[in-house]
Amino acid sequence: MFKNLKAAKAVGVTLAGLKGPSAASGHRAWSADILFYGAKVGTASGSDIKREINLIIDDALMQQMVDVLKDGGFKIDAAKQTKRSSTSDTARGYMSLAVAQIADEMDLAKELKAAARTQTLVLLRSAPAKATVFGERFTPEVKARLSDQYGDDIIEFLNESLKGL
Repeated sequence: MFKNLKAAKAVGVTLAGLKGPSAASGHRAWSADILFYGAKVGTASGSDIKREINLIIDDALMQQMVDVLKDGGFKIDAAKQTKRSSTSDTARGYMSLAVAQIADEMDLAKELKAAARTQTLVLLRSAPAKATVFGERFTPEVKARLSDQYGDDIIEFLNESLKGL
């Protein structure tokens, strides 16, 4: 989980000042500044209602960002594309989809970080679409016990994955 967010961060493509994405799907609107190696290079906003993403960024710089994202292992999640969404065939389309994915993953990370303060969150192969929540604080002892109990079914402990995001 968060592979794209980590890949984007590793190559210097991040969002700052993210406002508003926490809402039920279909009613989400958000905005953020686009940063490239820590410098603000543009802005982005999106809306589920209008089914659009707006980017204000220099085209040449956008192509550089797309290149580093691709080289860094960032993958557009085709499952999240809709008939009306951009395509990844152009730099603007790829960047629109990438920024939307980064915003979604940042929003999810924010929600999970709040839960991870008091609970243990695990991604299991048997339920890979969502975190399995254990109602106890994450500790090395809890990790060891759950590793023994669930073994190969554990994909990752999200409490660890959330660090640095």
